[in-house]
Amino acid sequence: MTSDVYGIFGAGGNGSELLPILQENFNKSKDKDKKIFFIDDHTSKKSFHHIKVIGRDKFKTLDAKKKKIIISMADSKIRESIYRDFLDDADFINLISKDFIISSSSEVGFGNTIAQKCIVTSGVSLGNFIQLNINVSIHHDCLLEDFVTIAPSVSIMGNVQIGAHAYLGAGTIVKQGINIGAGSIVGMGSVVVKDVPENSLVFGNPAKVRDLK
Repeated sequence: MTSDVYGIFGAGGNGSELLPILQENFNKSKDKDKKIFFIDDHTSKKSFHHIKVIGRDKFKTLDAKKKKIIISMADSKIRESIYRDFLDDADFINLISKDFIISSSSEVGFGNTIAQKCIVTSGVSLGNFIQLNINVSIHHDCLLEDFVTIAPSVSIMGNVQIGAHAYLGAGTIVKQGINIGAGSIVGMGSVVVKDVPENSLVFGNPAKVRDLK
């Protein structure tokens, strides 16, 4: 029986970026029996970056002491469905780059992925299954609820609250004190200076609510 088996859900771009972070973490460990699989039901790939690709059902049947899951998909609804499917069968771990900077007064939940060059300052609360892509900065006293997705090079000023399943596109800047509602989408390169209603699409400089039709 293998001591630990790691499954990266999603044999795609973000999965390929998370793999080196996981391998780097392995290099610090004395346990050499760990195995990694990519889990993807929607690809014909047999391997990805020299790692075997298997389906969800196959992963469930693997013989292992512990199964640990990392979810690379940007779609937060898919992340939630995987969580619910494997809730009783696996551990959802945080995968965090070694250069992540975080204040001791901030807190991080579980199932999160945090890429290179991310900074979180004081009094920040990160929920569960959040994605922070490369070069994200989150300033003091912010709250990010579960399943939030933050694309690369986003800057979030202090006292910002972001609701569950919200998505912030690459290069977004969020003004201090803003509330971004659950399920909202902020387009790439936006500057958010007003509160964003739930389940809305906003983009532009300044960001404005757009018609979803």
